Amino acid sequence: RLSNVVGPALRSLSQLVEAVKELVAESEGMGVEIEEARSAREASCSELACMVDRVEGETRINALLVKLADTPLSSLPGKDLKRRLRKTDPAAKKLFSGSAGSFSWAYQTP
Repeated sequence: RLSNVVGPALRSLSQLVEAVKELVAESEGMGVEIEEARSAREASCSELACMVDRVEGETRINALLVKLADTPLSSLPGKDLKRRLRKTDPAAKKLFSGSAGSFSWAYQTP
């Protein structure tokens, strides 16, 4: 009699335990994928760098944030490219400004 009352609840509980185990395994798998993606990003970003050996005349170097929705810089005509590169916006980060010297920069992941 007790088994008739408790049996369905135990079966439901068993099914829930199995569902939780599957979700935990899936979560662990996603954690591994996320870590692999982070490692790949670190590896590719570690190669991003810029070096200017000699600066002559007033020079400004900015980090330019390019949005995916924007027209690619390589597709812009010369006049528009020049205008875009000279445009200052809040997203542009000043890296160097001066009229002499040299400049070296390497990307650091946030």
